[in-house]
Amino acid sequence: MGNRETMAFGADGTIYYTTFDDYYLVGPGHLNVVAPDGTVVTHDTPGQAQNLVLGADGKAYQTAYDNATQQTTVVIAGPDGTIDTVVVPGRSGPTSAYNASSPVVAGPDGTAYVTTQSFESGGGYTTHVSVIPAGGGDAITISHPGAADGNAVTTTSGITYQTVHNAAGTTVIVINPDGTHRFVDLDGTPYLTAVDGNDGRVYQTTTIPNYGSPDGPITVVTVFAPDGTVEQTVPIEGSTWGQVAVTPTAVYQTTVDGSYPDQTTTVTAITADSPRDPITVEGTGNSPQLIDEDGTLLLITRDSDGSGTWHTTVTTIRPDGTPTSTTVDGQSNSFVVAPDGTVYLSMESDTSAEEPTTVVAIVSTNGTVEYVPLDGIRYGDPVTGGANAFQVTRADFSSARTVMAITPDGVFPTEIDGDVSGLTAGPDGSAYFLTTDYSDETPTTQLHVIEPDGVTHHALTVPGAPRTGPTFTEDGDVVLTTYTATGIHTTTLER
Repeated sequence: MGNRETMAFGADGTIYYTTFDDYYLVGPGHLNVVAPDGTVVTHDTPGQAQNLVLGADGKAYQTAYDNATQQTTVVIAGPDGTIDTVVVPGRSGPTSAYNASSPVVAGPDGTAYVTTQSFESGGGYTTHVSVIPAGGGDAITISHPGAADGNAVTTTSGITYQTVHNAAGTTVIVINPDGTHRFVDLDGTPYLTAVDGNDGRVYQTTTIPNYGSPDGPITVVTVFAPDGTVEQTVPIEGSTWGQVAVTPTAVYQTTVDGSYPDQTTTVTAITADSPRDPITVEGTGNSPQLIDEDGTLLLITRDSDGSGTWHTTVTTIRPDGTPTSTTVDGQSNSFVVAPDGTVYLSMESDTSAEEPTTVVAIVSTNGTVEYVPLDGIRYGDPVTGGANAFQVTRADFSSARTVMAITPDGVFPTEIDGDVSGLTAGPDGSAYFLTTDYSDETPTTQLHVIEPDGVTHHALTVPGAPRTGPTFTEDGDVVLTTYTATGIHTTTLER
């Protein structure tokens, strides 16, 4: 019944999915459990249902907030078809078709942690973390004044962390699976929630602004040991620029110093021993991202001389902390990294030109740069697969789009009549994207394919409007789910 919004698959073949009576995916929902033998058990969720969360023990958690009672109901569905409900205080967050994140975090032992908030009549928020025991039973609720910074963070050690902030500062609630807990107060304002270091440690970043002080802002990284105690506190000069980046060999915190146009970005390794020299590059940009399982990081920064001339710097930080930087002409806020480490940067288009162009700078792992000009204005981010990359462009004030295939044999355009969404690339170098026709009472969607040669193009028309772009199965097949007035339609393109 209704329109599916979220689905989860258990390891034993059980399927969990939520449906809504309302086409716009608001209001009461239904949690459906489909056993491997096809048996279906359905439970209604009061209030506005949110996305499913699947625990390691095979249980699925569905939350729903009831505005009348100011409470959140957690519906727990087991793979054996049993369904339990637990009611906890507070609101589980805004829910709609576009903001339906769940407040549930499932621990490795089956214990679940639900983060909710209440708005007090005198002003301000109170954060609640409700601990639902793995074996069932009543929840243990821990409350603290202040607003929650994201959901709880569980670790391999079994300890869970919830960050809360209020006018007095930052508090991290350190919670054991049995519900025992303690509060750890930190200086400064938190930058989002804590980050799991994947070794039992947790890293919480806070900022001390030091308004009016010549010293400027200070970023502080607090390291929690696997037993939940504070192991290390690392102060770093500069404004906080994102959460820590965790790699197999180190944890890095990014900070920014200076003011436009004279700004620098510094990446500092947070290590208990063998300290590394900080890495400083010109400009500001994205927080570093992990691009290889060995621990290699990529940092993209942009700087200007203040007169409109921009440069973009690609910095690779190897697992031992050694950096290598390559600077290209132009400003890029859009990039993608190929599996072999090649970086494709789509530079900002000059929209004032009579015939605007988009330049894609290709930075190889050895530091060489190739500039590829494309007709039109950049539209969306590039994607990469195999030896190819793809970038969508548009003509000024035109509804038409062009999908540019950048291949070793050259650049090949595919003209598309209409908007393009869901662009993705397969590992063989093929591209997949969608166009949707809303002109009729019943919308239809076209699934487009550009083959690895960059030239061959074909499309398949399916009923309904898409909720997401094309996805891949483990076998490499392409799956598209569309929504119609009567339900859902799934198309599988075998490759």
